Amino acid sequence: MRSKTSGFFKTSDVFSRSLKPNVGVMEMGNLLERISVHPNVCHGQPCIVGTRIMVYLILELLEAGVTPVQMVSDYYPQLTQQDIEACLHYAVSLIRDTENVEVSRMSLSIETEPIPLKADADGVMRVGGTRVTLDTIVAAFNEGATAEEIVHQYPSLHLADVYALIGYYLRHRPVVEAYLRQRKQQAGDVRKQNESRFDPHGVRDRLLARRARQETMSHAPLPSKYLDRIKLIEHG
Repeated sequence: MRSKTSGFFKTSDVFSRSLKPNVGVMEMGNLLERISVHPNVCHGQPCIVGTRIMVYLILELLEAGVTPVQMVSDYYPQLTQQDIEACLHYAVSLIRDTENVEVSRMSLSIETEPIPLKADADGVMRVGGTRVTLDTIVAAFNEGATAEEIVHQYPSLHLADVYALIGYYLRHRPVVEAYLRQRKQQAGDVRKQNESRFDPHGVRDRLLARRARQETMSHAPLPSKYLDRIKLIEHG
C-alpha cells in the first residue's frame, strides 16, 4: 500500500513544514467536515465545502511539491490552509478505511452450504422443497433465462437457491447432464409402456367412426309407434 503512494506520503513532510504552529490542533472529525460529496457536484467527486475544487487536485499539487502557502497564494486564494489539511486527512482516512476492509475480508468465515436439492419418492431431484425439478432449472438456464427470470416464472423458488443450482450445474456439468439423460430415458420408457397398454395407432380413425355413428343416430327416423303418438297429439 505504501509503495503505491510513496509520492503522496512525501508531500506530508512538505505540508507539515509549511503549516503555522497552531494548525493541526483541530480534531480530524472537524477537518473532514470541510469535505463534501454530492452526486450533483463534480460528478460525485469529493470537493472542499462551498467550492467545486476537487480533493484530488489539491493532492496532485502537494505531490508536485507545491506548499500549502503557495497553493493558497498562487492557485486557490479562496481556500485556507485548514482546507488543504482537510484534503490530506480525507485521503488518509480513505486509505485507513480500505486497510480495515481488507482486514475484515481476511476474517470472513467460509462455510459450505448444502445444495438445495432433494430427491422425491421416485428419485426425481426437486429444488428447495418445491415441486420444481432440476430438469426445469437447467433447461431454462440453457435457453438463456437468468436466475431472476426463473424465479419470476416459478415464484415458489428462492433466488439464492436458483443461483446455487446454476453454480452447481456449471461446476458439475458432466454429472448433471448424465442425470438428465437418465431422466429422459426413463420418460421414454414410461411413454412406451403407456403406448403398449393403449395402442395409439388408429385412434383418430376410431374417434371419427364413433362421431359418424352418433351423427347417424341423431338423424335416424323415429319408430312408427312414436309417430302414431305424435299424430294423436296433433289431432287432439
